[in-house]
Amino acid sequence: MQKVILFFTLLIVISSCNYKLLVSKDRIYTKRTGYLVFFNNQKYFFPAKHIDGNHFFTSKINNPGHLVSFDRDEAAFSYAAEKYTIDYEYLNNGEKIFVRDTVRILPVEIGSIPDGFKSKQGLPGDFIIKYDNKVKRLKYYVTNNESVWNVYTILPEDGKDVEEYYNKYGPEEPRMR
Repeated sequence: MQKVILFFTLLIVISSCNYKLLVSKDRIYTKRTGYLVFFNNQKYFFPAKHIDGNHFFTSKINNPGHLVSFDRDEAAFSYAAEKYTIDYEYLNNGEKIFVRDTVRILPVEIGSIPDGFKSKQGLPGDFIIKYDNKVKRLKYYVTNNESVWNVYTILPEDGKDVEEYYNKYGPEEPRMR
């Protein structure tokens, strides 16, 4: 009888534990805030905390970013993103040249599950841009190591822009402005 009681007690304790203790850390759905950057037909995500506005160029981004991939709502998020004219560092025969280009930036919350390649995050890349005569060097991983499930805008005005996009073009017509 004592073994049965001990077994049920152990079963109750295990079932009441936080499932994060029992599941591998790289298989847990996580939400992170940061900046979604649209540049050269790529989407980059740079994690940042305490976002209260679109302050990408003045915020300190310590952790490396990722190339991310998602199809749902991409056109609407690009429509809502703030457009900036930047100078992008380009290598030409070993010489560094800044080329004028545009980038779209949107503060978002991404819900994702890592793909399990945390130990091998892929090749590192540098995103070097100049905006307002200040050079910003950002590190990112070239391979996408996260399965992006959900992307949400953080700022209310961006949510209104996404809604405006759907009212204007409908959900089926992917357009980039």
